[in-house]
Amino acid sequence: MTRPIVRRGTLTLALTAGLIAAAFAAVPAAQASTLYGCLAKNGSAHLYTKRPKKCRKGERLISWGTVGQNGTNGTNGTNGANGANGAVAGFSATESSGFYVNSTLTQIPGLQKTLPAGSFIVSASLEFNGYAESSGSGSIIECQLSDNAGGKVTTETGYWGGPFLDLSGQYIAKGQIAMHLAVTSTQSSSLTVKCRQEVDLGNSEEVETNHGAVVAVQTTSNS
Repeated sequence: MTRPIVRRGTLTLALTAGLIAAAFAAVPAAQASTLYGCLAKNGSAHLYTKRPKKCRKGERLISWGTVGQNGTNGTNGTNGANGANGAVAGFSATESSGFYVNSTLTQIPGLQKTLPAGSFIVSASLEFNGYAESSGSGSIIECQLSDNAGGKVTTETGYWGGPFLDLSGQYIAKGQIAMHLAVTSTQSSSLTVKCRQEVDLGNSEEVETNHGAVVAVQTTSNS
């Protein structure tokens, strides 16, 4: 008779699950696909990796497989909903050093940016400080945000104008211009920001850009 792999012991019928678990731990599935046992009425049992010729008197033969049958393949699940669009590319340039605006339309230093092909929403903003020698002075500033996408120049123009206020004997003016532009191109293009002092009223000594920025955010399309 084949030698048992577990020593004989007294087991209650309530521990049959534990008996089976011990058999699995003792015998790898690669060595035996089916396990056998001789189970007595009082719960004692002998376990075998091969079918015994016969069980002892008062015992009955039991068996179980160590590997279960493969289940049938489940059905494919439904497709999930499309996710939201992820973050897109952004481009920016800033200018914080003072640049004196004259009567000629001139590029603001630092406010230039090359964009790759695609669609963009572009915004530009500039802050101005003006100084004059006497009251009654004033200025009108013109700025242009332009892009040369596809060889065609698209421009947004903004204006600021105001008097110079007397602040403790100093005549000062402050202002801001904001511009926005939609750009779509199949090739790279260049953004530029140019400004000029269109009108000088009275005796305006100088107007300078205090701070400037241009920001381009890429979009899937512009409509």
